[in-house]
Amino acid sequence: MHTTMAASPTALDHDATRFEDVLVTRTIRALEESGPLEDTQELREAARQASTREHQVIERARALGRRIGLLDDLKRLAAVARLVAVACALGVAGLTWILVGTVLGEGRRINVVMAWIGVLGPHFISLLVWIAAVLAPRSMGIASLSSGLGGLALRAASRPSWAGSHAPALVREGTEMVREARLLPWAFGAINHGIWAVSFGVLLGVLYLAFAFHAYQLTWESTILSQAFFVDFIGATARPAELLRLPGADVRTLTPGDASANPQLAFWLMYCVLLYGVLPRLLLALWSRWKWARAKDTVRVDFIDPYYRRLFHRLDQLAEPVIVDPERAPADTSTIPATAARNVAGGPPVWITFELPPDLFWHAGEGTAVERVAGDSQGRQQLIDRLARAPAARAIVVCNGASSPDRGTARFLRDTSAHAGAVALLLVEPSGDPPLHAALWTAWLRDTGLGHLPVFTQLAAAREWGAAAA
Repeated sequence: MHTTMAASPTALDHDATRFEDVLVTRTIRALEESGPLEDTQELREAARQASTREHQVIERARALGRRIGLLDDLKRLAAVARLVAVACALGVAGLTWILVGTVLGEGRRINVVMAWIGVLGPHFISLLVWIAAVLAPRSMGIASLSSGLGGLALRAASRPSWAGSHAPALVREGTEMVREARLLPWAFGAINHGIWAVSFGVLLGVLYLAFAFHAYQLTWESTILSQAFFVDFIGATARPAELLRLPGADVRTLTPGDASANPQLAFWLMYCVLLYGVLPRLLLALWSRWKWARAKDTVRVDFIDPYYRRLFHRLDQLAEPVIVDPERAPADTSTIPATAARNVAGGPPVWITFELPPDLFWHAGEGTAVERVAGDSQGRQQLIDRLARAPAARAIVVCNGASSPDRGTARFLRDTSAHAGAVALLLVEPSGDPPLHAALWTAWLRDTGLGHLPVFTQLAAAREWGAAAA
């Protein structure tokens, strides 16, 4: 009887919970939906190097990602996304300036209130959507809308011609990850607010240059609203700048229609862009970045998924077995039959498969008879009885090298040795690769007083040994 190393799906190592590791693991899973990747070497390396099943799955995914270029695409995607984010910021600033230009009118007349709405209106709408996503994280619709410019930038950056063939899958899985963890507002908030902050910064510089080197007439026009409404609106929105004692921020002396009011209105518009646009977005970008940095390592892989359970099963076949029911060596090893000295007639060796898994198809070669023992006591005894009636010159017992030996294996080898001139052990793997645990079997044979039995890991060597009896 044996046990294999297994870990609880919740006992993931901290280092293995990094967002990048989980993203790569999920992306590999998504890629394998269209067909499994060849992973024999990667799986063996993961089984040797990692300490838990979950960590082994992640190490396998990273090894596969390195081989197929997924990790390179991830780095390329991050670089391209930064460039696209800057481009988006410049694009937003340009569009905002175009929108402001639509209200300039003839002769460089600017309706300042319409300019204020054109500059800050879309920003406030986007900000309200993001706040709603933060306050109501369970609403997937609002959370998806909160991706905004950040989602647009990532989708644009994920074009295969820019970021590699695996970029779309990386973006798709990454977005799904943060949505499931209800981190979408923070993940995309850092990008969204950063883009808005940069765009407002650019727009502020453009406004300053425009007002510094061109003469504009800043006023307001309305068919149904009174001048007092506009004066009150400008006074209320200018209050933060007045409290900060920014130069030119005092609009209490504003005289509607007076040319001397143009500099005050110009400063008022720029201060509004700074205080209501640049600073809030910059602070929110930093806050979102801080929240994301703290929360991103809470993302986990759903190891309950059948895909990962199948990987766990394959890793169990490669795990270093632990003998929990060892056979004790007899006090007097002279009681073990000295079968090598027994006078048995020559002939072909007897091949015996002992307790091989049902899915392990194995044969010794064309024209070779193989006795099969499934593990039940009746089958074992019937074979031993046949050997007692017709002893074999040599017997080769084939065992599963991925399992660990137990007392039943030892008893069968002793009984077989009593009715054969010589007995050898051949270890095979379900994967067809050389057994990983041959050293463990050899040590176990030595400890149980069966150290004289040859142990083979290659069929050719076992056949050559068996042919010596013919």
